[in-house]
Amino acid sequence: MIIIAIPVIIMYNYRKYAVDMSAFLTTTGYYTIIRILLQYFFIIYSINILNCGGKFINTAAIICEYNPFHNGHMLQIKKIRELFPDKAILCLMSGNFVQRAEVAVADKYTRAKCAAECGANLVLELPFPFSMMSAEGFAAAGISILNRIPGVDTLVFGAENDDSEHLMECAKILISPLFKEVLHSELEKNPSLSYPAVRQLAAELITGKSFDMMKKPNNILAIEYCKAIINSGSVIMPAVHARSGPDYYSLSPDEGISSATYIRHLLSSAELSGGDGKNCSDIISRFVPAETLPILDEAYKKGLFPTFADSLDKLILFTARTQTPDKLKEVYSCDSLEYLIIKNAHSCSTVKELIDETRSKRFTESRVRRAVLSVLLNISRRVVNETPSYTVVLAADITGRKILHSIKKAEGLHVFTKPAHALRSKDPNVSFQAVRAFNADSTYTLACKGSLVGDYFTKCGPFVK
Repeated sequence: MIIIAIPVIIMYNYRKYAVDMSAFLTTTGYYTIIRILLQYFFIIYSINILNCGGKFINTAAIICEYNPFHNGHMLQIKKIRELFPDKAILCLMSGNFVQRAEVAVADKYTRAKCAAECGANLVLELPFPFSMMSAEGFAAAGISILNRIPGVDTLVFGAENDDSEHLMECAKILISPLFKEVLHSELEKNPSLSYPAVRQLAAELITGKSFDMMKKPNNILAIEYCKAIINSGSVIMPAVHARSGPDYYSLSPDEGISSATYIRHLLSSAELSGGDGKNCSDIISRFVPAETLPILDEAYKKGLFPTFADSLDKLILFTARTQTPDKLKEVYSCDSLEYLIIKNAHSCSTVKELIDETRSKRFTESRVRRAVLSVLLNISRRVVNETPSYTVVLAADITGRKILHSIKKAEGLHVFTKPAHALRSKDPNVSFQAVRAFNADSTYTLACKGSLVGDYFTKCGPFVK
């Protein structure tokens, strides 16, 4: 079809504007040449849409961080290919700050490229600050974006408990009016217990069953995905699989499979021992796909890998020391922590010390870490009432680009190929969120070893395979 279309376009313009080729070029100039090219690319675009059969592409989605991308993630993508051979794979990935409220060990474009080289068709960004919110907020934001992408009908995730019916049952209990009443009552009765502990207690009181499964990190996130699916009336179906390999926080590898925590530990230990970083790939090569090693080496040369949580310590401590309690009351996750954060920021020399001194049975480490990062980046507590207005393309192959064509037909989600385009959006919600994400990305450059300008990521574009 393309072969036929090109001469037809040329002959049409040739006959319309001139009698010979030299006259054709001189009388019509570059304007007509550009017009011919535009017509050509329009046909290619139309054919791509027709290749989709005029329908949206059925897609299985993963909400992920890939911090960093490792062998376990590769196995998950292979499993999806086996279970859903006719579906595309879309990864909705955290940006430069991850759900633990820490900097990512590698920048978002490096991690997205790793995923694309290992089988993902499309990688989109879960923008900051949604990428670092609590499990509930993280899951709700992710499902909100996926609900607005035509063709996404499956969410695949790993959990310690791979019984999807049990997870959905638990989710329904947690969103019931009765649960809210019991939870409120138990929080008042048990002020010394953490919120997750009281939540588990409330669920057990209502059902008379054990809910120890709610203690496991992947189960917690799995339940929140199910809650978000139910609350939003989504058509997306959860597809859970048993998480293989070591536990989330494990520092012990298992036959080439390790937790991302262990990989970051290896990289950090090499850094502390005086390693020059040149052998980062060698250090972790057993635990990451071979396809990702050149990508990580390239990121290392640019000073984008590895990046560690303590690299922003001085900036965080300075910011916390110069705050007032009244201002911190308006910051996300800081409720009832404002005085402790300011006090401990003055008496501690590292962020780890600050978190350790502030955490308690009531305030978990993750809650405090989230509060501290929110102080640095001035994230309002009103963020809990927001939903993401946009996403940015980080990586795509041919199938991924077809998915992008279908998203452009949808309403309610802005998709940008560069962060700079989001900053220039005329939609006030998008521009507001984009400025906030820009500030986070700009701060991330200060954590990197490379001498990066503040708007470095604004100029970046997606990896196209």
